[in-house]
Amino acid sequence: MLAWLPLSLWSGVGVASAKQSDLFIQWITIKGNEAFSDSQIKKLLTTKQEGLFSFFHKTPYREEILKKDIDRIRKFYRSEGFYDAMVELEEVRRVSLKQVRIVIKVQEGPPTLVEFLKLRINGKDTSPWHPELMNLLPLKVGKRFRIEDYKKSRKIILRFLSEWGYPKAKVDQKARIFRKTKKARVFIDVDTGPVCIIGNISVRGLNKVERREIFHNLLFKIGDRFQASKIKESQKKLFDTQLFSFVDIEVTGLEDRTSPVVGVLVRVEEAKPYTVRSGFGYGTEDKLRGRVELEARRFFGDGRRLKVYAQ
Repeated sequence: MLAWLPLSLWSGVGVASAKQSDLFIQWITIKGNEAFSDSQIKKLLTTKQEGLFSFFHKTPYREEILKKDIDRIRKFYRSEGFYDAMVELEEVRRVSLKQVRIVIKVQEGPPTLVEFLKLRINGKDTSPWHPELMNLLPLKVGKRFRIEDYKKSRKIILRFLSEWGYPKAKVDQKARIFRKTKKARVFIDVDTGPVCIIGNISVRGLNKVERREIFHNLLFKIGDRFQASKIKESQKKLFDTQLFSFVDIEVTGLEDRTSPVVGVLVRVEEAKPYTVRSGFGYGTEDKLRGRVELEARRFFGDGRRLKVYAQ
């Protein structure tokens, strides 16, 4: 139960005569928190206490904002498996003419633990992938049930299968939370879809750069079994050539879950062909000196670069 008491009740000084806009927060105290540190909880708050540079910037006290902060802490605890956690504003105390201290009280209660976790792949409870996937999942029997772990589990499964050539995999998750016993039961059903190969590669955005520069830096080719990491690494490799200011590689055809073929679309924006850098220094022999460097990309019509220095 969250109770909001008039600010004047918390101080022997005439607080009622002061407007909220005239009051600033000197300090925030968190009480009763054990699973999370004060700093972790305070990071959730819009309401901030005075800091090192508070002389230049002070946080005004706002009751409506503090109410939202209290609710934010409560939601955080629930997302971390503490479904019965209680968060209350215990005290707002006037400590000077324009400063208040805030005390937030937390009663965490026992967390909800994962009691049961079932992973089914293509309708089967066992497969060559089960041991590795179960080890990768952040959800573990006996551990606290966290919403972040629940969401992350789906991403981990999809990423894992995409490395084995299954970019069209589908993951369905269900979780049953028993508030009375503080237990959670999690069910994960996976449909891998077909193993896929790359059927076509399209390129958009080329102007001066030759098409072969794209294919030279791709780590896959038509007919290869799909592997997600090669898509990501190819994107980085293309960008590292400095021929492009923008590189995006999109996998197409994922909506047709029956087809064993996917396409790849490479989008690029070419970088400016020339870069000029200049600098000045001071040498013991030649005193003040300058240097100009001209770098020409695509000078030979491909990815090679020509550098010219003048000093």
